Amino acid sequence: MEKRAVPGQLAGATVAHAEINALGQLPVGPHPAHTIYSTLEPCVMCASAIVIASITSVQYAGADALWSGLEQLPEINAFVARRWPVRHGPRRDEFGILATLLPLLFYVERYPSGDTAASHERAAPEVLALARHLAASGERGAWAALPLAGALESLWPRLTAVVRQLDTLRQ
Repeated sequence: MEKRAVPGQLAGATVAHAEINALGQLPVGPHPAHTIYSTLEPCVMCASAIVIASITSVQYAGADALWSGLEQLPEINAFVARRWPVRHGPRRDEFGILATLLPLLFYVERYPSGDTAASHERAAPEVLALARHLAASGERGAWAALPLAGALESLWPRLTAVVRQLDTLRQ
């Protein structure tokens, strides 16, 4: 978590999400021609801010099982239904798995049996197993000494294996 931010942005707080900072820079009013791009599926706070800002499209790479069911909000609230963006995601490739994996690692290391791990145990056990392995083996910590390409090179075969597992389950 970043401790400091430029003026007009949040940092060092639990509500300091990139989507909130991006939306906070927009002038008041609807933004029908805008798309939010996010690494991870927007949480309930960010999804609500997107609805309030009248953003019509959201693209995200990784699924976040913690917020499973959030897509049902338009079914229970007319205001949300009128403003609910078209959602594109998650990706079903290595990039999508990586986008899910990285924040999951954070939670697995800090709260190994917390709500985030429990939600992924139900929805994405293959990704959770990889996160637990990387946390327990210390391999994730070793990435700090590698250039980005080296860290990705060491992780990519495992991401590919998870994609294959998921593809097999979908068939």
